[in-house]
Amino acid sequence: MDLTVKRSVLLAELKEAGKTAEAMAAVPVLSCFKIEVTGNVAIVSATDMDVYFRAEFPVEGVSDGEVLVTARVFQQIVAALPEGNVRLYTTDNATHVQRHRLHVEAGKFQATVGTLPAEDWPVAPDMRDATQPVQFERKLLKSLLSKTSFAMSDGGDVRFTMESVLLELSPEYTRTVATDGRRMSMVTAPALDGVTDLVSHTLRRKLVSQLLACPGDEPVDYRVSEKYLFFTLGSRSFAALKNDGAFPQYDRVMPKADKVVWSAVLERDHVEVAMRQVFAATKGGANAPTFTLQFHAGEMTVVSEVMELLSGTTTTKRKKKIEKDGTTAEATVPAVFDGADTKVKLNSSYIMQFLKHSGDRFTVDLSGDGMPILFSADPKDPEGGVDHKYVVMPMR
Repeated sequence: MDLTVKRSVLLAELKEAGKTAEAMAAVPVLSCFKIEVTGNVAIVSATDMDVYFRAEFPVEGVSDGEVLVTARVFQQIVAALPEGNVRLYTTDNATHVQRHRLHVEAGKFQATVGTLPAEDWPVAPDMRDATQPVQFERKLLKSLLSKTSFAMSDGGDVRFTMESVLLELSPEYTRTVATDGRRMSMVTAPALDGVTDLVSHTLRRKLVSQLLACPGDEPVDYRVSEKYLFFTLGSRSFAALKNDGAFPQYDRVMPKADKVVWSAVLERDHVEVAMRQVFAATKGGANAPTFTLQFHAGEMTVVSEVMELLSGTTTTKRKKKIEKDGTTAEATVPAVFDGADTKVKLNSSYIMQFLKHSGDRFTVDLSGDGMPILFSADPKDPEGGVDHKYVVMPMR
């Protein structure tokens, strides 16, 4: 293998591939990049066996070949090089040592990197067995994923569906849903061309983060095979292993319109400023502060107080006693509300995360004491104009 490539082009693809490669995998090849050259096209691949990443980029090829190189080491070397051309080539002499070396040259810099045999690389999924592609606009896909993925479990949940985003395609709509069991975010957009049946699959956290971070504005082709989900974004592609197991029945959680007791309409900017103010005054405790939303005619007051855990225990179940430390803060904002005075207590981070995706205005609906609270974002949101609904269970 022998090629010359611009350092900026190579580094851009290594950065994307590095998000897939495992830093300290039990199987050595999973900590590697596979680099292969055919003519004037090079391909860099990485996998953790759940997600396969592949990117093509132009090079000046001298001879074809392929090699496996440790991802972290190789990426660090390329990142440290000056701008300009980089030559990569392997030696193929009779000795074992020379046959498994990759040489890196850039200007007056030279390095020799140990490699693994290319035949050790896992067999990549074959896209030719997949369905015909359904195409997303990149902006729409990012909107669908970003507005739901924040509601996934933050890790450690044995139920993998709580650390996934449900992608549901129907002839009537396109939808993504995520939940951690205490809240749920759901985004609905118009149906995509070419969808004839209801199809739903879950996307793991790692795949979602990679799709969101992948640069470019090309449309996204989505295909499904018996075992894999394929996403093609220009010259880059992801193949993700399908997940077994059923996603929670999200439609049973969504409050019904005819059960709503009262509604309030709020401006996002007003609420965000108020919540940041009271959060700053009460975030010093060991636990995140809670927000109590108090609704009155024409206004809403955000009240926050710090709750501290004491070291003593009070029951045989060793539940820690909770006590206020005396720190409280409140701020009032205008609201379109004419119902009876009411209040609800919510996790502060749950609300503040929603505000990042709510558009300029949002609605709050309550169906009764202890019932899920529905937040509906402005449908005129400039980030794709999708229907975004967010359900949160109140705190006792």
